Amino acid sequence: MPRLELARQAETDLTGLAADALGVVLVATGLGSSTTPAIPFGLTAAMARRAVSAQVVVEALLVLRRAILEAGELDAGTEPVPLVVAEPDVAAVSLVAYLRGLIERAASVAGVSSEAVAARALEQLAAD
Repeated sequence: MPRLELARQAETDLTGLAADALGVVLVATGLGSSTTPAIPFGLTAAMARRAVSAQVVVEALLVLRRAILEAGELDAGTEPVPLVVAEPDVAAVSLVAYLRGLIERAASVAGVSSEAVAARALEQLAAD
């Protein structure tokens, strides 16, 4: 497979994984606790479904962050930048908690529901 095709495939896989991760973020938002076991279980399921490592999930969550910022019309320059720790499993769980708050802020700023921001983020992911 030519290098360009491999790059496109990897980008598509990352976008799909970001969409899967959005589901985990929304579940975490609905549960109201960042320490719920649903987060690691959801991330593990997404990793197994896509056959990827936790580091790839972290990359997908950062792609998702960009989509949420754009979907919520938030200024990336004024939004906090999440700290990503060296251990990918821990980083992924903390990023989900961060993205949960980001979706809530985006919804508040835009005057819409978290689900509406999520739908816009999915559209943004599909457009990228």
